[in-house]
Amino acid sequence: MSLPSHRTQRALVVAITLIAATCGALPVTQAAPPAAGARQDFNGDGYEDLAVAAPYATVGGKAKAGYVAVLSGSASGLRTSSKKVYSQASAGIPGTPEAGDLFGSRLAAADLDGDGYTDLLVESLGEQWQQDGVEHSGTRTVLWGGPAGLTSGTVLPAEGTGRLQAPLTVAGDFDGDGHQDLARDGRVLLGPLGRDGRPAATQENAPSPTPTC
Repeated sequence: MSLPSHRTQRALVVAITLIAATCGALPVTQAAPPAAGARQDFNGDGYEDLAVAAPYATVGGKAKAGYVAVLSGSASGLRTSSKKVYSQASAGIPGTPEAGDLFGSRLAAADLDGDGYTDLLVESLGEQWQQDGVEHSGTRTVLWGGPAGLTSGTVLPAEGTGRLQAPLTVAGDFDGDGHQDLARDGRVLLGPLGRDGRPAATQENAPSPTPTC
Protein backbone atom coordinates (compact mmCIF):
# COMPACT_ATOMS: atom_id res chain seq x y z
CA MET A 1 0.00 0.00 0.00
CA SER A 2 1.50 3.35 -1.04
CA LEU A 3 1.77 6.15 1.48
CA PRO A 4 -0.35 9.28 0.93
CA SER A 5 1.33 12.14 -0.87
CA HIS A 6 2.38 15.28 0.97
CA ARG A 7 -0.49 17.07 -0.78
CA THR A 8 -3.00 14.49 0.51
CA GLN A 9 -1.53 14.68 4.02
CA ARG A 10 -1.84 18.47 3.99
CA ALA A 11 -5.45 18.16 2.80
CA LEU A 12 -6.27 15.85 5.70
CA VAL A 13 -4.70 18.21 8.21
CA VAL A 14 -6.56 21.20 6.75
CA ALA A 15 -9.86 19.29 6.78
CA ILE A 16 -9.47 18.19 10.40
CA THR A 17 -8.44 21.69 11.43
CA LEU A 18 -11.47 23.26 9.75
CA ILE A 19 -13.93 20.91 11.41
CA ALA A 20 -12.23 20.92 14.81
CA ALA A 21 -11.88 24.70 15.05
CA THR A 22 -14.58 25.03 17.68
CA CYS A 23 -15.33 21.56 19.02
CA GLY A 24 -12.10 19.59 19.42
CA ALA A 25 -12.89 16.98 16.78
CA LEU A 26 -11.55 13.43 16.77
CA PRO A 27 -10.73 11.64 13.48
CA VAL A 28 -12.08 8.18 12.73
CA THR A 29 -9.71 5.47 13.92
CA GLN A 30 -9.37 1.77 13.26
CA ALA A 31 -7.51 -0.63 15.56
CA ALA A 32 -6.36 -2.68 12.56
CA PRO A 33 -5.95 -2.16 8.80
CA PRO A 34 -9.13 -2.59 6.76
CA ALA A 35 -9.72 -5.70 4.70
CA ALA A 36 -8.02 -5.73 1.31
CA GLY A 37 -9.58 -3.18 -1.02
CA ALA A 38 -11.77 -1.66 1.71
CA ARG A 39 -12.04 2.10 1.81
CA GLN A 40 -13.79 4.75 3.83
CA ASP A 41 -15.88 5.44 0.76
CA PHE A 42 -19.36 6.13 2.08
CA ASN A 43 -20.94 7.03 -1.28
CA GLY A 44 -19.16 4.51 -3.51
CA ASP A 45 -17.69 7.03 -5.96
CA GLY A 46 -14.20 5.54 -5.72
CA TYR A 47 -12.74 8.35 -3.62
CA GLU A 48 -12.00 8.04 0.09
CA ASP A 49 -14.03 10.23 2.42
CA LEU A 50 -13.10 11.50 5.88
CA ALA A 51 -15.30 11.20 8.99
CA VAL A 52 -14.45 13.33 12.02
CA ALA A 53 -16.27 13.27 15.36
CA ALA A 54 -16.98 16.16 17.70
CA PRO A 55 -18.55 14.42 20.73
CA TYR A 56 -18.27 17.50 22.93
CA ALA A 57 -20.08 19.76 20.49
CA THR A 58 -23.33 21.49 21.37
CA VAL A 59 -26.33 20.43 19.25
CA GLY A 60 -29.67 22.22 19.53
CA GLY A 61 -28.54 23.94 22.70
CA LYS A 62 -27.59 20.62 24.33
CA ALA A 63 -23.99 20.70 25.57
CA LYS A 64 -21.86 17.67 24.68
CA ALA A 65 -24.64 16.13 22.60
CA GLY A 66 -22.07 15.57 19.84
CA TYR A 67 -22.01 15.20 16.07
CA VAL A 68 -20.01 13.63 13.24
CA ALA A 69 -18.88 15.54 10.17
CA VAL A 70 -17.99 13.93 6.83
CA LEU A 71 -15.92 15.43 4.01
CA SER A 72 -16.34 13.82 0.59
CA GLY A 73 -13.32 12.82 -1.45
CA SER A 74 -12.78 13.74 -5.09
CA ALA A 75 -10.14 13.52 -7.82
CA SER A 76 -8.58 16.68 -6.38
CA GLY A 77 -8.73 15.55 -2.74
CA LEU A 78 -11.14 16.23 0.09
CA ARG A 79 -13.81 18.83 -0.69
CA THR A 80 -14.23 21.06 2.37
CA SER A 81 -17.28 22.64 0.76
CA SER A 82 -19.04 19.26 0.87
CA LYS A 83 -19.01 18.87 4.65
CA LYS A 84 -22.10 17.13 5.98
CA VAL A 85 -22.92 17.06 9.69
CA TYR A 86 -24.72 14.12 11.31
CA SER A 87 -26.24 14.22 14.78
CA GLN A 88 -29.21 12.69 16.52
CA ALA A 89 -31.14 15.70 15.21
CA SER A 90 -30.45 14.72 11.58
CA ALA A 91 -33.14 13.16 9.39
CA GLY A 92 -32.82 9.38 9.30
CA ILE A 93 -30.58 9.21 12.38
CA PRO A 94 -32.30 7.63 15.40
CA GLY A 95 -32.34 9.31 18.79
CA THR A 96 -32.66 12.82 20.17
CA PRO A 97 -29.77 15.13 21.07
CA GLU A 98 -29.40 15.28 24.85
CA ALA A 99 -26.80 16.95 27.05
CA GLY A 100 -23.90 14.61 27.66
CA ASP A 101 -24.80 11.97 25.03
CA LEU A 102 -21.33 12.29 23.44
CA PHE A 103 -22.50 11.13 20.00
CA GLY A 104 -19.26 10.34 18.21
CA SER A 105 -17.30 9.14 21.26
CA ARG A 106 -15.67 6.57 18.96
CA LEU A 107 -15.93 5.78 15.25
CA ALA A 108 -15.25 2.67 13.17
CA ALA A 109 -15.65 2.38 9.39
CA ALA A 110 -16.49 -0.87 7.57
CA ASP A 111 -18.98 -2.30 5.06
CA LEU A 112 -21.11 -3.94 7.73
CA ASP A 113 -24.08 -5.03 5.59
CA GLY A 114 -22.02 -6.19 2.61
CA ASP A 115 -23.62 -3.92 0.02
CA GLY A 116 -20.34 -2.48 -1.24
CA TYR A 117 -20.62 0.85 0.57
CA THR A 118 -18.65 1.69 3.71
CA ASP A 119 -20.81 2.22 6.80
CA LEU A 120 -19.89 4.21 9.91
CA LEU A 121 -20.29 2.91 13.47
CA VAL A 122 -20.82 5.80 15.89
CA GLU A 123 -20.61 5.21 19.64
CA SER A 124 -22.36 7.48 22.16
CA LEU A 125 -20.84 6.75 25.55
CA GLY A 126 -23.18 9.03 27.50
CA GLU A 127 -26.52 7.90 26.05
CA GLN A 128 -28.95 6.54 28.67
CA TRP A 129 -31.65 4.22 27.30
CA GLN A 130 -33.82 1.20 27.93
CA GLN A 131 -34.45 -2.08 26.12
CA ASP A 132 -37.04 -4.52 27.43
CA GLY A 133 -37.22 -2.54 30.64
CA VAL A 134 -33.46 -2.80 31.31
CA GLU A 135 -31.43 0.40 31.77
CA HIS A 136 -28.36 0.74 29.58
CA SER A 137 -25.58 3.29 29.17
CA GLY A 138 -24.06 3.96 25.78
CA THR A 139 -25.30 3.19 22.28
CA ARG A 140 -23.73 2.10 18.99
CA THR A 141 -25.40 3.54 15.93
CA VAL A 142 -24.58 2.39 12.39
CA LEU A 143 -24.89 5.08 9.72
CA TRP A 144 -25.46 3.17 6.48
CA GLY A 145 -23.50 4.13 3.37
CA GLY A 146 -25.04 4.34 -0.09
CA PRO A 147 -24.98 6.28 -3.38
CA ALA A 148 -26.00 9.45 -1.53
CA GLY A 149 -23.58 8.85 1.35
CA LEU A 150 -24.75 8.33 4.91
CA THR A 151 -28.51 8.85 4.85
CA SER A 152 -29.97 6.58 7.56
CA GLY A 153 -28.99 4.85 10.77
CA THR A 154 -29.81 2.00 13.12
CA VAL A 155 -29.06 1.63 16.82
CA LEU A 156 -27.58 -1.81 17.48
CA PRO A 157 -29.69 -3.86 19.91
CA ALA A 158 -28.37 -4.23 23.46
CA GLU A 159 -26.16 -7.25 24.03
CA GLY A 160 -26.96 -9.11 27.24
CA THR A 161 -28.18 -7.33 30.35
CA GLY A 162 -25.00 -5.42 31.11
CA ARG A 163 -25.43 -1.71 31.65
CA LEU A 164 -22.47 -0.54 29.54
CA GLN A 165 -23.28 -1.07 25.86
CA ALA A 166 -20.62 1.01 24.10
CA PRO A 167 -17.14 -0.21 25.05
CA LEU A 168 -14.39 -0.07 22.44
CA THR A 169 -15.69 -1.82 19.31
CA VAL A 170 -13.32 -3.03 16.58
CA ALA A 171 -14.36 -3.72 13.00
CA GLY A 172 -12.72 -6.38 10.82
CA ASP A 173 -13.15 -9.78 9.19
CA PHE A 174 -12.38 -11.95 12.20
CA ASP A 175 -13.48 -15.32 10.79
CA GLY A 176 -12.09 -14.86 7.27
CA ASP A 177 -15.41 -15.29 5.44
CA GLY A 178 -15.15 -12.00 3.56
CA HIS A 179 -17.75 -10.19 5.68
CA GLN A 180 -16.95 -7.40 8.12
CA ASP A 181 -17.65 -8.19 11.79
CA LEU A 182 -17.77 -6.20 15.04
CA ALA A 183 -15.90 -7.30 18.17
CA ARG A 184 -16.09 -6.04 21.76
CA ASP A 185 -15.48 -7.55 25.19
CA GLY A 186 -15.12 -11.16 24.04
CA ARG A 187 -18.20 -11.06 21.81
CA VAL A 188 -18.08 -10.94 18.00
CA LEU A 189 -21.06 -9.92 15.88
CA LEU A 190 -20.48 -11.84 12.67
CA GLY A 191 -21.45 -10.09 9.46
CA PRO A 192 -23.16 -9.20 7.40
CA LEU A 193 -25.43 -7.16 9.67
CA GLY A 194 -29.05 -6.63 8.70
CA ARG A 195 -30.47 -3.13 8.50
CA ASP A 196 -32.17 -3.93 11.83
CA GLY A 197 -28.68 -4.11 13.35
CA ARG A 198 -28.78 -7.84 13.99
CA PRO A 199 -25.77 -9.96 12.96
CA ALA A 200 -25.72 -13.14 10.90
CA ALA A 201 -24.44 -14.92 14.02
CA THR A 202 -22.76 -14.17 17.35
CA GLN A 203 -19.59 -15.68 18.77
CA GLU A 204 -19.24 -15.59 22.57
CA ASN A 205 -16.09 -15.72 24.70
CA ALA A 206 -13.92 -15.02 21.68
CA PRO A 207 -10.18 -14.45 22.13
CA SER A 208 -8.71 -11.08 21.26
CA PRO A 209 -9.51 -10.88 17.54
CA THR A 210 -7.06 -10.39 14.71
CA PRO A 211 -8.76 -9.26 11.50
CA THR A 212 -7.74 -10.90 8.24
CA CYS A 213 -6.47 -8.31 5.79
